[in-house]
Amino acid sequence: MSIDSIEEVMRSIKSIGHEEIRRESKTYLEIVFNSEAMGKIKTILEDYYGPAFKRAGANSGREADKFCKEYGGIQKEQELYYKNYQGVLQLAMIWPWHDGHRSTIKIIQTH
Repeated sequence: MSIDSIEEVMRSIKSIGHEEIRRESKTYLEIVFNSEAMGKIKTILEDYYGPAFKRAGANSGREADKFCKEYGGIQKEQELYYKNYQGVLQLAMIWPWHDGHRSTIKIIQTH
């Protein structure tokens, strides 16, 4: 699979069985998945963004904090994927729920 735009990322993510789309626009997608879908989701994200900029379990650095601040921040158990595409910041964040069964995925393109 070769994904070469954030629109394709969003379309591919939405094609996976999910619980709920919380918010969606051309530049933002917030969607909830069961944990079983995470393997497929991470494959899509890594295909487009490359390896996670901040992996789950790692402390966030100042740069990761700066990218995520206006979108709810990034905690130790969360993951961040990042790409600067022609001067446009593109992020994907995985926020696992405390129930251990679900995660919220946020895909963002800034202007």
